[in-house]
Amino acid sequence: MKKEEFLTLFKQIANNNKNLIDNWNKSCYTETMKCEILKKIAENKLKHIFEYWKIDCIYYYNNNDNVYEDNKRGIWLKKISVMIEHENNNKTAFEEINKLCLWRAELKVLITYYKKEDEVNKLIIEWSKLMSEMLNNIKNENYLIIFGNDGKTEFDKFYEWDNLEKKLIPFLMN
Repeated sequence: MKKEEFLTLFKQIANNNKNLIDNWNKSCYTETMKCEILKKIAENKLKHIFEYWKIDCIYYYNNNDNVYEDNKRGIWLKKISVMIEHENNNKTAFEEINKLCLWRAELKVLITYYKKEDEVNKLIIEWSKLMSEMLNNIKNENYLIIFGNDGKTEFDKFYEWDNLEKKLIPFLMN
């Protein structure tokens, strides 16, 4: 799944979901995100698994190219299409970035939140440094960072990994 396709679906579903908005950053928020948003995106054309090897959510295409085994012991995947980590607290989201950097997937997504504009800029600088060190010898990675605005209760800031510049940059959809 391409970044543009994922983000378009995410914004359509998340920014218009009354239950998600009503529970914004409450204790049940992560479960609401998983059950009402991430599950609906997968309905598009992918299968999903929550908490696969401690990854919040993964999507995969259910075919022989991607699935090694699907049996009583669970699913063994050869290829992950989209890997998602959701973190309510942006101050600990670097742990999720670290986790995403260690895995292989066609697209890696972090969803987190901010209260103030300058907070986003500081996080992007910090995360770019971390990612540039972790991805030093890797040529082509697809990352999407989605920020929810706590004041507006909507997702309004989006960043992607620039493989040439080795930093996070604003993601502008065509």
